[in-house]
Amino acid sequence: MQKPSSRRSLTNLSEALSGPAEFAKHLRIIDEATGRHIPLKEKMWDWQYEFLQTLATSKKVVCLKARQIGISWLLMVYAFWCSQRYPGSRVLIFSKRLEDAVHLMERLKFLYQHIPRAWTGYMQITSPDTRQTVGFANGSQITALPSTPDAGRGRTAAIVIADEHAFHPYAESNWSSVEPAVERGSFIAVSTANGTGNLFSQLYGDAKTDSNGFIPVFLPWGIHPERDDDWYEKKKKELPVWQLHQEYPGHENEAFVQSGDPYFDERCCKLHSEFQTPLELDPLPASLAQLASLPGSIQSSLKVYCEPEDGVGYSIGVDPASGMGRGNDPSAICITNAETGHQVLEYSQVRPYDEVSFLIKTLSDIYPGITIVERNGVGAAVIKTLQSSGVPLWHEAMIGSLKQTATKRPSVGYSTQVASKMYLLALFEEAARQGWFKLASEDLIGEMRTYERREGKTPQAPKGSHDDRIMAAALSWLAKASVSPRPGRDGGKPIPWSLEWWDKTMSQENNDIDPLLGNDFLWTRVER
Repeated sequence: MQKPSSRRSLTNLSEALSGPAEFAKHLRIIDEATGRHIPLKEKMWDWQYEFLQTLATSKKVVCLKARQIGISWLLMVYAFWCSQRYPGSRVLIFSKRLEDAVHLMERLKFLYQHIPRAWTGYMQITSPDTRQTVGFANGSQITALPSTPDAGRGRTAAIVIADEHAFHPYAESNWSSVEPAVERGSFIAVSTANGTGNLFSQLYGDAKTDSNGFIPVFLPWGIHPERDDDWYEKKKKELPVWQLHQEYPGHENEAFVQSGDPYFDERCCKLHSEFQTPLELDPLPASLAQLASLPGSIQSSLKVYCEPEDGVGYSIGVDPASGMGRGNDPSAICITNAETGHQVLEYSQVRPYDEVSFLIKTLSDIYPGITIVERNGVGAAVIKTLQSSGVPLWHEAMIGSLKQTATKRPSVGYSTQVASKMYLLALFEEAARQGWFKLASEDLIGEMRTYERREGKTPQAPKGSHDDRIMAAALSWLAKASVSPRPGRDGGKPIPWSLEWWDKTMSQENNDIDPLLGNDFLWTRVER
């Protein structure tokens, strides 16, 4: 028969194992600057409890963080908790170098050596017990490995943790090694940013568009309670701007800086740094009631900055993607007030093109005006669907001389070949730099910060990043610069510059008449 004290100890341990946040309250860490042993419950901040809970309730997590906020200790707490909560489990930890892996295991052993005395009879280290691997009596095992070409190959693990993942020299190889096991278990990638083009930046970027199943977590410099504006000002004097943003980001789009030749310079990005908070869509405002017809997952990805205004026209830019296949780009939509140049809505998500087409039709009813679609690839199918739905679409005759295109019916949509893409981006860059195009989206500015020039080639997003928001915004601005759209028809006449209007105009005997002059039409040409 168990003694009362033993039963109390077992009850206490059982309660502690109910979650990693509760487990942490019974552990100690060491302050490596002073050597002082500190009970975690005296050191833990609210966001750290929440972070541990996120790890416990999510299969895949990718965490972008500022430096020196205590994450490595939390990862070891979580690994320790998993090993005791799930007997027989395998926890695999990847680090940048061997010394980093060993250091993490030293922290794990410190946690174990300072568990409550009453717990020692229930959790014991057995074999193996090496610099990189610890085995427990309950059959669980924790192993820490450096990122090498073959690390993780042939191993099975229920939980995989990648610490400072952006700096792993063989992150892609390691991911390939453990991905089959991760399908059944969990994967946690945590890191300070290290530019773009690496697996970590790709995982985080895809997680932000809800396209890879990962939960994105961002932990800025100010999350540390001992850091304030004076602390940050001191850091600004100590570090170059790119390093400050990378290691101590205030928002996630600062973190993924790149040291090459940025297409949009920092002055341009900072001009739009006063981001707008999207409107609350639950419940839907009356002016946006039509959004109720959309699936909830699409509604949640819409960022609406301004409700539609009566009598105002809008330009809708669409960068479509097929929504099929692994690693596919998201489709993106940007809507701009064609009179003021303010961005009023943004959408970016991986969805099948037919669902995106229905969304565009819905948005064009709410924000009436002109819609411009990149017609490369799946864009042709989107355009065909929108044409059958009666959505007013932009076409080539909306730029250049009317007479130059009078001999043939213009193509609908915008084709982004090398020259045309350079032209499109140049218009957008000028509008953003001059402040004519008033951007509201933090995610759009984030894409702009990492967009790279390439000598002799079109600019592009670095590997692992996207440019769908940039292209949608650029298209939206082109439509705004082509016409000043005003919705509706006048006395049954075709909408000016629609293909219906084009066919009627070109069939007239006198093609020299400028149909854009006078008051018979509701849209007017914008001179630039």
